[in-house]
Amino acid sequence: MKKSTKYLAITALVLSIVINYGCPGFLGYNVVGTWSFTATYDVGGTENWTITFAGDKKTGAVTLTSNGDPITGTYAVKGKDIDFDVSASDGIITFAGTFDNNKEMSGFGTVLLYADTSSVLSNMMRRQARAAVQSESFAFDWIGTKI
Repeated sequence: MKKSTKYLAITALVLSIVINYGCPGFLGYNVVGTWSFTATYDVGGTENWTITFAGDKKTGAVTLTSNGDPITGTYAVKGKDIDFDVSASDGIITFAGTFDNNKEMSGFGTVLLYADTSSVLSNMMRRQARAAVQSESFAFDWIGTKI
């Protein structure tokens, strides 16, 4: 086999792997899709969630479903790290973690519960007011697997 033919064959193989499986170090991790999450709370107990990421590899919308009640938020991916949060009428859940590969990730999070605030306030003002009247918070470790 000629040197140029070997080079072309190796290049085609690498490109095929990147296209079919991704190359996290080069092209980034792809969070888009539906994931199964398990949270283990520091106060005891576990909870299972389904989380759907819609957008692109870097940013977009996230929907967390637990017990049939969906709550929404946003996500951001930077390299191997992911951060996302969702908010409901009674609190905010924040997540921070890292990808193990395109099908697994893990990290930690916090649930912030707060008293109701007026629905007249803008979203930013509402979040600030909720943080000010925070009544309880607890942490959890989580693992996620792409479905």
